[in-house]
Order: sequence, then structure tokens, then C-alpha cells
Amino acid sequence: MKPSLFLTVAALSLLAQPGLAASWDGAFAAALPPEPIARVAIDAHPDVERAKSELDLARAQGREYAVGPHEFTLGGYASNRTVTNNQSYEEFGLEVSRAIRLPGKASLDRAAGDLGVKAALDLVDDARHQTGLTLSDAWYAWIEAAGMLTLDRETEASYRREVDGLKRRVELSDAAIVELEQAQAALASAVAHRTQSEGAVEVARMALARTFPDLVLPANPPALPAPPVLDPPAAQWSDITLRSSHEVAIADFQAQQAEALARRARLDRRPDPTIGVRTLSEFGGREKSIGVFFSTPLGGAKRSAVADSEAARANTARIHLAQIKRESAALGERNAANSDSTRNAWLSAAAAVEASETATRRIQRGYELGELDLAAVLTAGRQLYEVKRAEISARTNGWRALTHLRLDAHDMWHDADDGPLPER
Repeated sequence: MKPSLFLTVAALSLLAQPGLAASWDGAFAAALPPEPIARVAIDAHPDVERAKSELDLARAQGREYAVGPHEFTLGGYASNRTVTNNQSYEEFGLEVSRAIRLPGKASLDRAAGDLGVKAALDLVDDARHQTGLTLSDAWYAWIEAAGMLTLDRETEASYRREVDGLKRRVELSDAAIVELEQAQAALASAVAHRTQSEGAVEVARMALARTFPDLVLPANPPALPAPPVLDPPAAQWSDITLRSSHEVAIADFQAQQAEALARRARLDRRPDPTIGVRTLSEFGGREKSIGVFFSTPLGGAKRSAVADSEAARANTARIHLAQIKRESAALGERNAANSDSTRNAWLSAAAAVEASETATRRIQRGYELGELDLAAVLTAGRQLYEVKRAEISARTNGWRALTHLRLDAHDMWHDADDGPLPER
């Protein structure tokens, strides 16, 4: 009986059957790092830290808007006055003044500051979202590389067993030396593939660890279950993504802020008056006075130009908001279509593995019966190896697409303040 080749490569942990697909939530829990661990790593990323600093900046600017542009001004003078009889008198004056915002301006300033803070809060959450995409991509790159390495190690071990068996058979004159040489060539190729895969795994792991040093990595990446069917169906994800999009919320707050500033600029065409108190001491203090004074700039072309500029800026922000809404809806639609198509591609790849395994078993049986030579078995083995690699890539791509779908819809790894996903 001739030894069986390649069949030991079947049933890898990454090659579960389609019928064994786990539930939606359970499948994601098995495929990705636990959410608390992922969120710690995401929050420690420099992009999120920078967004938090920008939030501090927005809060400071909000306080600046609230207090307004005007401050108290303190002024005075002192002099020595000489009159006609050559008598000299010390004189001095002191005044305090401050410009006063006209009605309506202060409320718009406060509104603009509050809207800037709200936009910055969503910018922090959007930074988490974008960093989550980076984390998931790096995570799946590691998993895919590890899956390829597992396959390559199993393939190399199978070839080694075949080469050892052929050596004994050649010694017993039960096999031709050419068959041993063919098997040895196949083994050398498998060793090369395994060596390359080991390097790919190390590179992927280092990239993940360097980018997310706070992420606690398991000793070995998890085995991916079958990509689950979309829940809810693809048609609903466009609206889900649009309703939960931080990008839309940011653009909306920024548009509202731009409108508030435009209204503020229109009001500012009427300048704020300055009111002050002045005290005078003349003739060595023999004459003293205190009074109130008033002044106001005369608004001109510059204030009109600023108002027109802010109005144009507000219109640009409204157009940008409409664009972001379209893009977010299209993103959800595209993500859902990509998730469906990648899962269907994986189903085809899994079916190809099953068909290739069946064909390989038949060719192996023909070889054992002497009806086929080793070259046919080696060819079948190479084909089976390639379809298994394709299945691993298809499975990973399916999970990557599903994860992008959920992250873009803020359905996972979202900030606690976001609340649950909107009603589907």
C-alpha cells in the first residue's frame, strides 16, 4: 500500500464548513479581540490622543467665544500745568472703559462655542472609529498570515512523510528514483513557502504590536469561524450607517457653527459701543470731576465684507454636510454589498476546497492502485494547496469586510457615550 499524500492537510482549523457558521454576535466575539481590550488599545493610539487635545482646544475656544472679544481698558494721564501768573498745578486723569456687545451677539457667541465643542467630541469618536479600522486591518493581516503558515507547515510535514516513505521504497526497489526526486523537489518548495510564511507572520505581528503596543495579543491568533450572514440584511445598512455616522454629526455641528458665526457677523455690521468712566483732578485738586463717556466705531466696508465672507463659509459648510450625508449612505451601501460579495466568494472557495479534496483522494487512490503515477498526485496536491490558500484569503476578506461594515456604522468598539446602535 502506497502512503497517502496531502490528505493530512485537510480539516485545518481555519477551514470550517459553511453550515457551522456561528451567530452574528458570537462569531464576532470569536474573531476579534475582546472589546474592552480593543478599546484600551484604540484610546492609547496617537490619533485618538491628538483628537482629545483638539477637544481641549475646542473647549478653550468655547470659553473664548462665551466671554466675548472685549476687555476693560484702563487709561490715565498726569501733567504739570502752568497758568498766566506762572503758577504750576499738578493735574491728572483716570478712565476705565469697556465695549459692550449689542443684544443677540453674546448668545450667538455662546452657541458657536458650544457647537465647536460638540463637533470636537464627535471628532474624538471619529478618531476612535478610524483607529478601529486600522486595528482590524492589522489584526486580520496577522490572522491571515498565521493561517497561511499553518497550511504551509502541514503541507511540509506531509511531503516529509512522503519523502521518507519513498526513500525506504527506493531502497527496496519498490519505487523509482525519479519519484523520490519529484517528492524531494516538492518538499523543497514547501520548505520555501513555510519559511516565507514564518517571516510574514512575524512582520504582521510586529506591525500590530508596534501600532498598538497596549493591545494584549494572544500567543496564537484565533481561528476564524465562517463569515456570518449580514444581520440585518444588506438593504438596511445604508440608513444605519447614515444615522450613526460621526462624520455626518461633525459636519452638521460645523454647519450650525458656521451659520451662527455668519449671523454674528451680520449683527457685527453694527459695531459695539464703548462705555467708560473718567475722573479728572485739575488746579492741584481744587477742581475735580467724574463723568461717563461713550464712543463707537463707524462700521464700513470691512465689516460688510466680513459678513459676506462668513455667509459664504456657512453656505460651504451646508454643502459639505449634504456631501457627507451622501457619502455616508453610499459607504453603508458599499460596505453591505462588499460584505455579501466577499462571503459569497468565501462560499465558492470553501466549495472549491471540498471538490479539490475529493479529487485528490481519487487520484491518491489511483496512485495506490498503480493506475496513476506520482506526478499526478503532486499536481493534485499543488492544486489543493492553492485552493486552500484561496479559501484562507477569502475567509479573511469576508471578515475584514464585515468588520469595516460594523465599524463604519459604529456598531462595535464605539464610545460608551455613543449609546446603542440606532433602531434597525
